Amino acid sequence: MFLDEAKVIARINHPAVAHVYDFGEEDGALFLVMELLSGLSLSDLEGRGVSFPPGIAVQIIAETCRGL
Repeated sequence: MFLDEAKVIARINHPAVAHVYDFGEEDGALFLVMELLSGLSLSDLEGRGVSFPPGIAVQIIAETCRGL
């Protein structure tokens, strides 16, 4: 199931989704090689007390949905 889902994810090309460069199985271990993105996650920002105005929050959610 992991490899089937990795094939689908690797075909996604959207600015809101990290790129998958490679995936497979090596010595019985499954792996997924993804783009490294620098910066803070939304949970990191939330932990620092950052809150988003409703318009920005809606935009973040909309972009996330477009990526999916």
